[in-house]
Amino acid sequence: MSLADTGVEGHLGEVSALVALILLLPLGAIFDEELLTIPSVTWIINYRIIGPNQGMSFSFLSPADWMAGLLLSLPRFLFVRQIVRYYEGRTSMKRTLLIGLLGELNTLWYALLISLPVLFIPGLRYVRLGVPIPFLLLIGWSWMAYHPPRQDTQSWLEPR
Repeated sequence: MSLADTGVEGHLGEVSALVALILLLPLGAIFDEELLTIPSVTWIINYRIIGPNQGMSFSFLSPADWMAGLLLSLPRFLFVRQIVRYYEGRTSMKRTLLIGLLGELNTLWYALLISLPVLFIPGLRYVRLGVPIPFLLLIGWSWMAYHPPRQDTQSWLEPR
């Protein structure tokens, strides 16, 4: 059984799987002049493109560092909540996907926020470009598309 069968009751496993995906999937890719960064809530990959120290590094973040990732992922948690509401029949698939899209755009807003000092400090050339990696949105969309909520239908014998 899944959320599509009977609503949310008794399906903590599916919701927990989506929350685990939030913690494990990348938030996006952030580029600057010489570094590509792919962050997640629990890990980070840095790939230095230019310079004498070219190469890649992977590391798990400490639980104290998870707070920034959790704050950036807050709209992704709202997307999971919206999926639950979709299966409860309290919202539409279109609105659910819109919340998911807004949640994935956080990487872009974060990179723009970090690049704001470039506008105010002459000569500073540190611009970052954030690109969302919408894995969670694609997983949520495919789940909802292939497992629509069960519609209770009336028999032709039942009065309307």
